[in-house]
Amino acid sequence: MAQTWTDKWKSINSKFATCQSECVIRYRSDDKCKDSIEAVIADIWNLRDWLINDPTARVSKADIYAFLDTEGFNIRACGDLETKQKHYRVTSSSRENTELIWEGNHNHASGLPVIFSVTRKYKDSDSADHWEDAYELARRAIEEWRKFLIRRGFLPEQTISKNVASLSELLSLLIGEVRKTVGSVQRFLRSKF
Repeated sequence: MAQTWTDKWKSINSKFATCQSECVIRYRSDDKCKDSIEAVIADIWNLRDWLINDPTARVSKADIYAFLDTEGFNIRACGDLETKQKHYRVTSSSRENTELIWEGNHNHASGLPVIFSVTRKYKDSDSADHWEDAYELARRAIEEWRKFLIRRGFLPEQTISKNVASLSELLSLLIGEVRKTVGSVQRFLRSKF
């Protein structure tokens, strides 16, 4: 039987669960974590092709790209990462230069080892002003797809994402992000004064 977009959706959720296991719950190594992040990010971006090319999806390329342009900020970042992973660099003038920085930050607020940073270098700026955790980027991108699929009637509205974090996880992530932001501001101020 031919695979459909639903198989790719299941694969995304399965790979994200693996990513969570390899990077957050039972961290084993930077390589295992990196592999799992790259795999889920690739699938997140490639879902657009599956939706466009799968006749059972009945969604136009124009609809997909309109969604990505207006609501798919995190999915587009995954696209930049996947393109760079596949082709070495992103050369399209319509894309940002998003990078994965493979330096594990092992001081996550939750006490668990984390992961790798994502840096977005914007076209019209010399700064790298958007740092975040790669795992969190993947979670938000999956959520963007989930909302799109619900609106299109592909998933039931009561579908609850398996990727919804608990309050304590969100608080840990927030504290970690605040610490990163404070560190970035301190580094910036030191470089200016």
